[in-house]
Amino acid sequence: MNLHALKSIPLHKRLLLAVLVCVVLQVAVEWTVFGSSQDTLQDLQTELTQHKLQNSLSTKSQPASSESLEYFLGILKRQPSEQARILRLHQEAAKNSVRIRKSNYQKSAMPGGIVRTEMQSDVSGSYPAIRQYLRAVEVSDATTAIDGISFSRPAAGAEVRAQIRFVLYTMPSVD
Repeated sequence: MNLHALKSIPLHKRLLLAVLVCVVLQVAVEWTVFGSSQDTLQDLQTELTQHKLQNSLSTKSQPASSESLEYFLGILKRQPSEQARILRLHQEAAKNSVRIRKSNYQKSAMPGGIVRTEMQSDVSGSYPAIRQYLRAVEVSDATTAIDGISFSRPAAGAEVRAQIRFVLYTMPSVD
């Protein structure tokens, strides 16, 4: 189409054609700019739905608050001895390339014959290794709590130091 051919088209049809071209351009721009955002939004909505479903399933499998103490004591009675569990913490550290530099232990008695052992450990390793170690401890032993963590990096190297306070709950063995 040349310019003379456009001038021969009535004005209202030219305006309609210009609006149509603008709408097509707007759709093309919005598709390229916001199209990927829509996909990301849908992915986030799917992820949120899965997370809500997973949380609802995990809360349904836990006992009611009135049964929590009995549930905890049942788990506690099936746990290995305190020494075996501390050994498992050290083995888990070695498996995850975390070095336990020093540990201090402090025991105290609790009502119901439960023994509370606080293990304060100074560990070193890479940050991901320490995180993996903590995750492994959390998953493997339901009656060991991670009570506190503080990180430091003495030099600009890759090694990180951490002070970790574990609390182990045990029932005294009947010998």
